[in-house]
Amino acid sequence: MDFNSDILRKFAGFLDSEEFLDRMHRITGAPAITHCWMQATCYRSCCFLCGHRDDHHANNRVAFVFNLTPQWQFDRGGLLMLVNPDSHPVIVAPLWNTLSKFAVPRDYLVFAVGPGAQSERYSVTGCLHDGSPG
Repeated sequence: MDFNSDILRKFAGFLDSEEFLDRMHRITGAPAITHCWMQATCYRSCCFLCGHRDDHHANNRVAFVFNLTPQWQFDRGGLLMLVNPDSHPVIVAPLWNTLSKFAVPRDYLVFAVGPGAQSERYSVTGCLHDGSPG
């Protein structure tokens, strides 16, 4: 997949726009969200994300993943696992053009992309914050 910096810059501008933040206020029920932090990610063969909670920043309220990989196959790995301390985990596939979101803090991880995977898993991930962006 060919992502140029102009496309990512425009997408980042949208994620930090009043339009997107207003939608997130309605969807999440968190009216105090003021801005978003994001990063583009690419998981190649054997890449993974260790379990963590995104509560390293006191103003993180909602974590999100926009999945940008067309035709991802489950057997390639790269699945998102949301940990539920009192029940079974929730496994989310990185399906094209989907948004996964969850409240912070919550333990989660991304399983390793299989060693034989011939394609990459792309996404834009981040957190919605409240307070000032500093």
